[in-house]
Amino acid sequence: MNPTVATWMNQYAADHRHPMNRLTHKIAIPFIVFHIMTMLDWLKTGQDIGGVAITGGIIGCAVATLFYAWADLKMAPLMALLFGAAIFLGRQFGDNHTPVIVIAVVGWTVQLIGHSVYEKNRPSFLTNMLQALVGPYFFVSVLTGRFKPNYQTAA
Repeated sequence: MNPTVATWMNQYAADHRHPMNRLTHKIAIPFIVFHIMTMLDWLKTGQDIGGVAITGGIIGCAVATLFYAWADLKMAPLMALLFGAAIFLGRQFGDNHTPVIVIAVVGWTVQLIGHSVYEKNRPSFLTNMLQALVGPYFFVSVLTGRFKPNYQTAA
C-alpha cells in the first residue's frame, strides 16, 4: 500500500470510530458508489473505442482505477471490477432514473446519519476530496482483510 494512502486510511479510521457509523457506511458506500458511477454513465461522450461507448462512467471508472493502482496495485483490479459492476447494474435500469435517484438519496441519508448522529463529525471527504476514493477502498480493504484498522488508536 502506498504510504500516503496508508496515512489517509488511518485518518479515515479515525473519522469512523463509532461502530454504528461504520455499520451505516456498509450500506451507504455501495449505494453511493453505485449511484455516482451510474449517473456518470448517463453522460454520453458520443465516442467509442472498439465498439465500447465512452461515457462519464467509463471515464470515472478509469480514473478511479488509476488512483487505486497508485494506492495499492494488488487491490486495483478488484476495485475496477466493483466500479465496473456498478456501471453494469446501473444500465439495467435503462432510462428509468427514479430507482437510481432513490438509491442516491438513501445512500447519502444513511451516510450522513452515521456521521451526524453517531460519530458527531463531518464526512472525511469534506476535509480531503480524495477521501471520496479512499472510502470505498477502505471498505473493500477491511472486508478482504487487506487493511486492519485500529479504531482505538487511529488518529
